[in-house]
Amino acid sequence: YDKAGEHYGKKPLWRHGDLYGKIHMQAEMDAATIGSNAIQAAMMQFGGRKAEHPNLWGDIPARPFIGLSDEDRSDVLEIIDECLQRAAGSPG
Repeated sequence: YDKAGEHYGKKPLWRHGDLYGKIHMQAEMDAATIGSNAIQAAMMQFGGRKAEHPNLWGDIPARPFIGLSDEDRSDVLEIIDECLQRAAGSPG
């Protein structure tokens, strides 16, 4: 970024929003899927080693950007529980 004369502040991997803009979701009655078709998405999510991917300039640490934190998971389960209780006629 410095070479390009750009200053990034708190979001060092955020330049144009290309990766963010390629996050897609699909919801069904019993499942939800979130992913990205961006070429760099898997490398950002899981990282990679130069030994396994010779085209890399060096090892890249995982920087997960898709998924649920423990707090998110707890919140989602609480919302589901509330919805199921309402559907069953329980006051919750």
